[in-house]
Amino acid sequence: MSIVDDDALCARIARLYYEDGLTQAEIARMLGISRPVVSRCISRARAKGIVRVEVFDPEEDCKERAEVIRQVFGLRNVLVVPHFGYDEEQAKQAVSSVAASYLDTIVRDGSAIAVSWGTTMFEVARRLVPRKVSGVRVVQLNGNARSSRTHENATTILMNFARAYSAESYSLPVPAVTRSKALSAQLLADPTISFTIGLARQADIAVFSIGFPDARSILVEAGYVTVQEIAELVARGAVGDVCSRYFGINGEVIDPDLDARTIGISLDDLRNKEHSIGVAAGAHKARGIVGAARGGYVNTLIIDELAALEMMRLV
Repeated sequence: MSIVDDDALCARIARLYYEDGLTQAEIARMLGISRPVVSRCISRARAKGIVRVEVFDPEEDCKERAEVIRQVFGLRNVLVVPHFGYDEEQAKQAVSSVAASYLDTIVRDGSAIAVSWGTTMFEVARRLVPRKVSGVRVVQLNGNARSSRTHENATTILMNFARAYSAESYSLPVPAVTRSKALSAQLLADPTISFTIGLARQADIAVFSIGFPDARSILVEAGYVTVQEIAELVARGAVGDVCSRYFGINGEVIDPDLDARTIGISLDDLRNKEHSIGVAAGAHKARGIVGAARGGYVNTLIIDELAALEMMRLV
C-alpha cells in the first residue's frame, strides 16, 4: 500500500495543514516525507471526505434573515448588514452606509424626503452620493433638540441631503417636545410650522432612526425628559422611539400626554408613506424595531446582523 493510501496519515496531515496552519513544506520536514506526498495526502483527504470545505458567506446568511423578518412583519423590504466584530459606532456607520446607498435607488425627480435627526441620521447624511435629480424637496420630520450638538446635526443633515439631491430644504425650528399641550397647539397653529409639517406628511419617503429608551437618549441629553421619566416610560412598556415618540412592543403609544406635546408628524402619518425607512444597529434596538414594525411605522428596515438575530429570537 502506498503511503498516500494511508487514511490515518492523510487525516493527520490534513489536521496539521487546515487546523494548525502549517505549510506543506513544514509538514514534510516534520514527518520526514516529501512535499509532493504531503500535497497528494491533502488532496486524498478532501476526495475521501476526511476534510470537508465549507464556505461561510455572511452576506448570504444576512439575506436569508432579512427575508424571514420581511415575511414575519409583512414589510416591503429588509436589508441586514453583516456584523464583522464591529463596535457600536462602527455598526452604526455600516448600516448608515447601506441606508445612503438604498436612498440612491429610490430618490427620483420630484421626490419629497422627510428626515429625522440624531447621530444615525447624521451618519446617513454624510454618506449620501450626489445625484442629478430635479424638483426634490427635503423636510425635517420632527422638532429639534435643545442640545447645540444635536441642533447642528439637524441642520447639517438637511444641508447634506439638499446638497446631494440639489433639493430645496425645509427646517422645523421648534422644540421636539414642549412643556404643555397648549404650547404645542400654539406652535402648530403657526403658518410656517404647519406648512412644514404638512410637507413632511405628504413626503413619499421618510427616513429615520429607531431609538432606545435609556439615559443616553438624545431627548434626555436635550432636557426634554429626565432619566427618571425614561425609567417610568420603560416601566410602562416603552421599547423604542421614532421621531421622539415612544411606543411599546406592539407599536402602542406609551404616554399620550408626552405624545401630544411632541412636535412633528405623528406615528400614524408614517403608515401612509410609500417608503418609511427605519435605520438601526445593535441587539439592544431589537425590541424597538419589532415595535415599530408591528405598529406599521416602517415598511423598510435597514438593520445590522445583531439586531436581526435578536428580532428573530423575540418573535
